[in-house]
Amino acid sequence: MPNWCANRIIVTGNPDQLTAVTDFARDEGEVSFFNEADVDVTAFEGTVQIDFDTRWAPPECADIRVLSKRFSCHVIHTFSEAGEGFCGYHVYACGEYIDSASDDLEWSEERDEYGYARVVGPEYVLGNVPNYGGARVAPYHDVWRIMMMLSNRYRRVAFYFGDQPAQFDGRAISDDDLCAWCAHLRYCPGDTSVCEQGWPCERDEDGYSQQCEQVALIPLTV
Repeated sequence: MPNWCANRIIVTGNPDQLTAVTDFARDEGEVSFFNEADVDVTAFEGTVQIDFDTRWAPPECADIRVLSKRFSCHVIHTFSEAGEGFCGYHVYACGEYIDSASDDLEWSEERDEYGYARVVGPEYVLGNVPNYGGARVAPYHDVWRIMMMLSNRYRRVAFYFGDQPAQFDGRAISDDDLCAWCAHLRYCPGDTSVCEQGWPCERDEDGYSQQCEQVALIPLTV
């Protein structure tokens, strides 16, 4: 699974410019760095805030410049990726460079009850990104639920070891794939698994299942 870089773009302009930028960010038909992200747009008076995540790294500064130039607006782009510990920002006005920075994240010396430090700097990143990025992990209060799902799934493992039916296409499935939690999967850890429905899922560019109309998630047990 990738680390995720958290991004926030603040656009300042007139109402027509802000509407155009908002439509662009939400338009799946446009080819842009927004295409592969879940985009959250919040409108304020005179500005639009666009929050989104990107894989491993932020958009190129050239892409931010093009956005500012295309819509003749002022753009501040702030980003953070806690997995590798970096952050930064770019500022453009009508496509012209204004300012930028690239820094390491700063961490607190004290740690929380789970052993994690807090992001305490640089100051410009605090509160100016939707989150601090990094790997996507389950909250601690959900760990017990994951353990129950694992317990259910591994009860099936012994039943499905051995030769798989020839009519099914075998694939290697990781634990963080949607298919791994589906009752239709004949799961074989460390080997190829098969889907009883013939793999109807939609996959992203990295081969991970993103959605499936026939998914049957394994029920939790307590």
